[in-house]
Amino acid sequence: MAKEKTGIFVYNRGMYVKSFFLELLAAKSLRESRRISVRLAWRESGVSKRVAYSMANNAMREYPADALVKLCRYFECDVGDLLALADDHGCAVHRHN
Repeated sequence: MAKEKTGIFVYNRGMYVKSFFLELLAAKSLRESRRISVRLAWRESGVSKRVAYSMANNAMREYPADALVKLCRYFECDVGDLLALADDHGCAVHRHN
């Protein structure tokens, strides 16, 4: 059973899925030498507004497979670059590099 902790849903044994959406967005902005807002990212990637803002705020309860595919294509990354299992202190337990 999940419980909400300041916008983050903490799961079994204090673990949750952490999104690196904002970090990937900043890297893409830098790489492409342009300012990319969350709004622009959801429009360009094709994900819903709700998905983009929820991922940016680490507030997703479920991760739709189609949204993950779109975001991975948009950011040119793997799912492990976008999401990681983290402890309740926000430290990623394992993150794909």
